[in-house]
Amino acid sequence: MHADGYAGFEDIYRSGDIREVACMAHVRRKFVDVHRAQGSAIADEAIRRIAQLYAVEKEARGSPPDRCAEIRQAKPIFDDLKAWLHAQLPSISGKSPLAVAIRYALTRMKRLRPYLDHGILELDNNTAERAMRSVAIGRKNYLFVGSLT
Repeated sequence: MHADGYAGFEDIYRSGDIREVACMAHVRRKFVDVHRAQGSAIADEAIRRIAQLYAVEKEARGSPPDRCAEIRQAKPIFDDLKAWLHAQLPSISGKSPLAVAIRYALTRMKRLRPYLDHGILELDNNTAERAMRSVAIGRKNYLFVGSLT
């Protein structure tokens, strides 16, 4: 199941019947927030490295699953990102927003990795989230159906 890091989903994964495939967009967003707030060069580099994964994904998108898996031989890019994040963590304050973003990314890496080998999976769950947006917006709007104000 593609999902963000919402802790409420952990019960679903506990049996092992359903496995999480984490969302790189959620990882990237944390670095974007830090970069916007602080202009961090490390956050900027993380965004650049994640963009390399998205460049491979752009090439793979729309292809049959077996071809997607073949195109996605981005394992070195993925592994380099993970190693680079590990290397950055000791050099920054442990309580900083950047450290929080790096730790979030590192805890998600194992659950992000399956997309590399399975062409049916995606790098992120943006498609599903966009589909759900209309439901969430509609739900809020329906509260006022029949209201005069």
